[in-house]
This record gives sequence, C-alpha cells and structure tokens, in this order.
Amino acid sequence: MTPTGMGPEDWVDKNGNLVYDPSLNDGKGGFTEHATNTDKNIARSLRQTKTGEEQFQKLVNSDAEIQIELDSKSEIKTNPKNGEVIVGETQNYELGLDAKTGDITVSKSKIVLFEKTIDAVVDATETQDIKFEGESINGLNFSEVLGSVVAHEIEYTTNENERTARKNEDTETIPKLIQVKMIKELKENKR
Repeated sequence: MTPTGMGPEDWVDKNGNLVYDPSLNDGKGGFTEHATNTDKNIARSLRQTKTGEEQFQKLVNSDAEIQIELDSKSEIKTNPKNGEVIVGETQNYELGLDAKTGDITVSKSKIVLFEKTIDAVVDATETQDIKFEGESINGLNFSEVLGSVVAHEIEYTTNENERTARKNEDTETIPKLIQVKMIKELKENKR
C-alpha cells in the first residue's frame, strides 16, 4: 500500500510518495505536494500530443508503481553493441501474478531518462539529420524529444510488454511505434 492508501495505481517518487493523483480536482487529476518541478516538466513534455496524453494516462492509472528519474549526472550513454545512444531505460523490478489468470504482472518499475544524452541528440540536430526509429527529430526541442522518450519508455512498464518479454518475443515494436507517432504529432503541431 502506498502512503496515499490508494493502492498501486501511482506515479511515485523515489521515496514511494504519490506524484500525481488522478482523483484530485473532481477526477481531472493533479499533482501532489511531492511533485517536483522536474516531475511537472516531464508531464508537460509528455502531454503535448494525443499519443503523449494517452501514455500519460497509462502512467498515472497504471497497476504498477512507476518512478521516473531524470538523470542529469550520467555522461552520454551509448549501447556497446551497436553504438547507438541510450536516451532512456526502464526496469520492471517487482513482478507479481494475477490471481485469476496466473499471468505475470508488473508491480514496480523505474524509468531513467538520460538528460545529457537527450540534450546532445537535440544539439546534434543543428548539423545533421537525427532519427529516432527512422523518424527525423530535427526541429524538435529538448522538451518535445523528452516527451517522446517518456512515451516510449512508459510502454515497457505495461503487463503486456512484460509478458511479451517473458516469451522472448519482440518488446520493442509497440514502444517504437508510440514514439514515432508522438514525434509525427509534435511536428504536425508546429505546422
């Protein structure tokens, strides 16, 4: 049980405190006293498009406790296997079983967003065509790119994605499609 007593449908901070409560403001939702400016900026970044809003709702209404950290200390991260930059990563670190179906469920997840890497990617768009999942991010600012990364990472926290991973099936397709869709919407908003 979380400090709010609401159960595990929470976006929480590193101490388990509720960041956003979907029941506040007559069910319209709102930030709690534990939300930092960083949390609010992450939410704003995510909620800039229809797809981002859908992912935001997935975050704040999840059956898992999900923590989001904007890591400003790590240096630019790259994948040693292919040299691609790593802008975010998600770990589902506590799993359970659905009592009715026996399916694996995600109880706790942590999303880490790498600020210096995202910043470097945005800076690089000034001199080269940078693509996420084949879609150019040129013309997008830090906040917009951050939102697309968060949208992508949230998808890994779902029960469906975790079950797919357990079957050794592709867990990247849906998060990539969500990110591309959000990038396209962000660019459309600028027209």
